[in-house]
Amino acid sequence: MKKTLLTMACCVVTGITLQAQQKNWDRYSKNAADGITDVLVNNKLYDIGPVPQTPYLVKVTHTYAGAKNSKLPTKAESARLVSIQDATKKILSNKMQCYLAGAVSHNRICEMYYYTKDTTGIRNYLESAYRKRGYSKHKVDMAYDTKWDNFFSVLYPDEEQRQKIYYQRMIARLKKAGYNLNKPHKVTYWAYFKDEENMRTWKEALPGNSYTLVSSKKMPYTRWQVNFSKVMPITETSVLGSVKDLKSKLTGNGGAYGGWEILVSKK
Repeated sequence: MKKTLLTMACCVVTGITLQAQQKNWDRYSKNAADGITDVLVNNKLYDIGPVPQTPYLVKVTHTYAGAKNSKLPTKAESARLVSIQDATKKILSNKMQCYLAGAVSHNRICEMYYYTKDTTGIRNYLESAYRKRGYSKHKVDMAYDTKWDNFFSVLYPDEEQRQKIYYQRMIARLKKAGYNLNKPHKVTYWAYFKDEENMRTWKEALPGNSYTLVSSKKMPYTRWQVNFSKVMPITETSVLGSVKDLKSKLTGNGGAYGGWEILVSKK
């Protein structure tokens, strides 16, 4: 029996044998009053943005026919939009430092977000390059966005969306490991406390909430760590529901949520 540890601590999936390397892009959907919005975001920028050297936002908007029901791009249109997106990044990068931050597709409009060092001559430069490539039905907007407000307010997923993104990554890695998703399994969690009394109160309450204590120890900087587990079905509802519940309870008991892990068994 070969065992591998998959960890999702503080919303980051890691591993020992199965190294859960993040891909460069996260995709998620959110509902709006007039339809579904599809968001593609460069997750490499989560930890480095805003970059002081690229304070200017260049937003390029393209229109497309879209699917009849969702008004989102068809498969063929998505491929074309990705091609335009990558070509635009290359065009801008040939002139100056540039980051492709992501794209938002909604109601037959795709907005592509780039952060650049400067905007001098950008509009004419892009228009000329687009004409040579045969790109039409587009608009170029520019703004000074030194704090990357557009990235964090439009593209960056909120806490619930991030949890779903990382859960889906974890499920993909479990499937790759040959894990039986129909079988309940032990999920282990971490919680942290600054106060020892709060930590002890939490430990004592675990059995009544169907959790089993695994370990507890004092960490550096006078912080206490409690490790506990629960056997449950591995579904989005059960796992993310438990995370939401634990965060709420820990906040009300002087603690902080730390993450979760799954021990994967593979024959």
